[in-house]
Amino acid sequence: MKKFLYIAFASTVLFSCQSSEEELEVENPIAEVPEEEVIALPNKVATMEVDGMACVMACGGSIKKALRKTKGVSNIEFDFETGRETNVVTVSYNSDIVTLDEMKEIVSKINNQQFTVGETSSKDIHQNTSTKTSGTCPHVERTKIEATSSAFEMPNLLNILSGLLPN
Repeated sequence: MKKFLYIAFASTVLFSCQSSEEELEVENPIAEVPEEEVIALPNKVATMEVDGMACVMACGGSIKKALRKTKGVSNIEFDFETGRETNVVTVSYNSDIVTLDEMKEIVSKINNQQFTVGETSSKDIHQNTSTKTSGTCPHVERTKIEATSSAFEMPNLLNILSGLLPN
């Protein structure tokens, strides 16, 4: 009886994992590649003191979500400590798309005014630029711009795990 159960279980697992690519494309929404989010080129960095954050995951997530909707924010970092009354949010943004005052207002309105924005400051991001004329075309100037940005993207664990399974 035990052998029959083992065989039935193994057969169920084996046959349930088999599917054609056409079925995967239709039935598996994870397989779809989402449109890439357009990230604005930041020209300023703002720091905001925020009161009312209980945790960095939920509270920070709601702040990130609201600020990203402006399409002018490229990076958001938190200096968060549990139990601390005031935490610091650092935002890299494009001031041509969204202003510091607009971001303060957005954060203040999240979750029925859960957060209070205290002191804020903003400074320009300095980009290394150099201009030189081309040797073959002296009337043409070329500008080289170097900008740094940090981003971290989590690997897709489903793809990694599915690569370990035999076909």
